[in-house]
Amino acid sequence: MRGSPAHRALISAKDRAVSSTSSQLRTGDFEVIIWEMNFCLFSTVCQRYSANEVTKLLDSIDLGNPCGIRDYAIILLITRLGLRSSDVANLRFSNIDWEREVIHLNQVKTGNPLELPLLKDVGEAIINYLKNARPKTDSDHVFVRQVPPYTDFNPGAVGALVRVRLQRSGIHLEGKKKGSHTLRHYGE
Repeated sequence: MRGSPAHRALISAKDRAVSSTSSQLRTGDFEVIIWEMNFCLFSTVCQRYSANEVTKLLDSIDLGNPCGIRDYAIILLITRLGLRSSDVANLRFSNIDWEREVIHLNQVKTGNPLELPLLKDVGEAIINYLKNARPKTDSDHVFVRQVPPYTDFNPGAVGALVRVRLQRSGIHLEGKKKGSHTLRHYGE
């Protein structure tokens, strides 16, 4: 990270924000100050989880219970395929082409079509969930709640389960974001 273009851009943005803050305070241009401070805070490349940490996360999930089986499949979709929580929550049976071994969907956030390979470990995790953990329901969504009513997942629920699993994993989380988005880009 240090010395990379992203790091240089961040340092440059921080320098601009600090040097311009004193003059903006005198002129009362608080909107610019807030924007520049937010840029500095939120433009940083957040600390990513390493491949070892993701492995530790997955290994910490108890595959002996239905919630663990479901959560394992969801986290694999996020880490291995980079799916957003909204796309995982919205994943339907019609999106999985088992014969061609692909997942095709229109992304919830962008509306853009996306086709991804159905990796062996991801496919096996989904099959395990469907055979051994998914409650009986007429929902066409792949992932549903484990307790009645067996309604479709929403993106917030996906993010919440990722946060809980990260906290239980034993991974050192200080200074790291704990949402599903950070797992989409692990090890980069």
